[in-house]
Amino acid sequence: MAAGVQAVYREATAVAAAMAEVTGLHSTDRNGLRALDLLAAEPQTVGWLAEQLGLSSAATTSLVDRLERAALVRRTADPADRRRVRVELTARARRFAERELRPVMRRLQAAMAGASDAELAVVADFLERFTETGPVAEPARRP
Repeated sequence: MAAGVQAVYREATAVAAAMAEVTGLHSTDRNGLRALDLLAAEPQTVGWLAEQLGLSSAATTSLVDRLERAALVRRTADPADRRRVRVELTARARRFAERELRPVMRRLQAAMAGASDAELAVVADFLERFTETGPVAEPARRP
């Protein structure tokens, strides 16, 4: 089991490294990765993104600035309220996801295809319990 978890971790690390290389973001910029994931479904406001990420408005604005400089997001006027600005993924971000993440998803789907419903239920339960425990690593605190 431990070898399998290590292999999955290595895959995730490789994807993060590829993203860092393509985007110019540091691979440890977890908030950047999370922001891109959150924005994949539909454009959102900076305030919504701040709430989802647990960041201040200023920190989220800085994050969006970095993602915008990397050409991964763009700010657009909210069609329902022109005073508000929404953040959306760019074609570059979507191409990256297609190129780098789609193969990983295909491998996961292929692995799941051979599993029984009972086996998938055990894996789903494990993943749910694992993610409910919170972040894997908290930022180091100075003594």
